[in-house]
This record gives sequence, structure tokens and C-alpha cells, in this order.
Amino acid sequence: DRFLDRIRLTGGERLLDAMAGDGNLTLRLHDYCRRKGAEFPEVTVVEYSRVQYEFARAALANLPVRIMWGDALTMADRETGEPLPEASFDRVVIKSANHEIPLDQQDRLYESIFRVLKPGGLFVNLGFLFDDAAERDELREVARVKDTLAGMHTAAVRRHFLTREELYSRLARVGFLDVTAAEAIDYRID
Repeated sequence: DRFLDRIRLTGGERLLDAMAGDGNLTLRLHDYCRRKGAEFPEVTVVEYSRVQYEFARAALANLPVRIMWGDALTMADRETGEPLPEASFDRVVIKSANHEIPLDQQDRLYESIFRVLKPGGLFVNLGFLFDDAAERDELREVARVKDTLAGMHTAAVRRHFLTREELYSRLARVGFLDVTAAEAIDYRID
């Protein structure tokens, strides 16, 4: 709920759930709106993995949601190649996914998000963010071992956890203003 509070819904917004996985954030958003007596926004869900896309379709089948098998790096449909229209969303949200994008592709992600946001729109990201590169590298090594053991060799090579400076500088380069941390949650691995 604390993450959903940060989206600052005021009614009637168009929201993009980018890198949506199995649709769990949109499902939670629907429940959140119901509990808070808020209007459920017009939601588009974009997911790259065909398997996760199918899970999202099943989980969100009874909700008024557009579900797209698409690529967040291009904000385009993977079947048709049709891009999402420019400046078409009031909110873009990503939950625990931007670390799946390799460092050399991160700029493309934020450029695409900026392209589909309306002027004055809000991008809300929930993810790992490090002030210390050594801590980040330690977590990346833990993730590499986990991914390798799980047979996820591409993820073991591609994942990149960002430092605060890496994220903020990329967002500023593509045009985002007022980039701030809405809330920090300490996360400790022992």
C-alpha cells in the first residue's frame, strides 16, 4: 500500500504497469482502489516474457485492463511492432524489475518511459537502489549465484542493480525533473 500511495491517483488517470510480470501489481492496485473507494485507472500492462504475459492475462481476465505482450525498452507490441502512443499515460510504474535490464540498455528504458508519459506525468519505481557501489556489487554477486543455480544464465549475466547516482543521472539525462526518493526501505541480507 505504501508503494501504491506514491502513485497519487486522483481519478481517471491512464496508468502503464511496465515490466508487469504476472500482473500482481495491477491486481493489488485494483484491490487498493476498491478498499480506498478510489476510481480504478485505465491500466495498460506490458510484459516481455510470453509466459508471464499469459499469467497476467489469466490473473487480470476479469478486470478492465489492456494486457500487451510488449517490450518496455521500446514500448511496443512484440507481435505487431506497434508502439504505445507518445504522451499517453499519466503514470508509469515499475515494481522490482528495472534491475533486469543490463546497464547498457538502461537509458533506452528511461527514454521509452519518458516518451509515453504525458507532460507533468509521474514515473514511480520500486526497486533496489544503492548509495554504495560495493554493497550493490555484493548483492549482484549473490543474485548471480542464485540465478546460475536456478539455470537462469541470461539473468546471471544481464542483471544490473543501480546506484542512486546511476539512476538519477539517467533520469535527468532523458528529461525527468524533480527526481527524488519518496521513501527508503532498508534491506539487509545476513
